[in-house]
Amino acid sequence: MDRELSFELVDVGDKVKHPEFKDGVVTLRIGDGLNAKVVVKFQPGIGEKKLALRYARLKKIQDRPTLAAAEGEEAGEETAGAEGKAE
Repeated sequence: MDRELSFELVDVGDKVKHPEFKDGVVTLRIGDGLNAKVVVKFQPGIGEKKLALRYARLKKIQDRPTLAAAEGEEAGEETAGAEGKAE
């Protein structure tokens, strides 16, 4: 077992990969340390799973978006929409 991935710090909003359930998004974090658990929303058909971080073998594939990044994406969408109307 790869302990580095088992105890990797994950937070709400992070995209993670599980060896069996594949890609998902952390929707809730419960506790800290050896007893920390997370709820991860996986694709339809798998749904949400509550996993103990020490055993889950999760790998973080993307950090949760920061406020600045989210605002930048929204500004880009508004600009793209305005450009599309001008054509």
